[in-house]
Amino acid sequence: MLGADPGCQLLELLDSRNAAYWLRIKLENDLAVSVGACAARLNDSDLVWNWLAVGEPWRAFGYGASAVPLVERAARSQEAQIARVRVPATNGVALYFWLRLGYRAVASSTELGSPWGEPYPGTWMVRQL
Repeated sequence: MLGADPGCQLLELLDSRNAAYWLRIKLENDLAVSVGACAARLNDSDLVWNWLAVGEPWRAFGYGASAVPLVERAARSQEAQIARVRVPATNGVALYFWLRLGYRAVASSTELGSPWGEPYPGTWMVRQL
C-alpha cells in the first residue's frame, strides 16, 4: 500500500522533480504503519530511482521488492522505457537487491544513453521496463 507520511525525514532529500511514495502495511487492528519509503523521478523516457529505504525491523519481508514494480508500472504508463538506479559502492546488500529485481550493472555512463556529469561513488544499474 502506498501512502503519505509527512513526518518522514527523507522528505528533506526531495526536490521538485521527485515523487515520493511511502510503503505502508495494514496491521491486524486495521491500523496502517509505514515500513519504508521510496522516491523516483521521470527523466526524459527513463525512471530514475533516487532512493528506496525500508525500516530495519521490516527488512527481508519483501516490502521493497513489492514496491519497485508498482512504481515501474506507473512510470511505464507515462511512457518510461528504462529504469535506472545508482547504488553506492559500499552497499553490497542494495546491489544484490537490485540484481534480484532484474537490474544489471552498466560499465559506463555512455551505455545509459545520456551523460551523467555528477561524480558519485557507485554503480549505475538499469532495467528495461
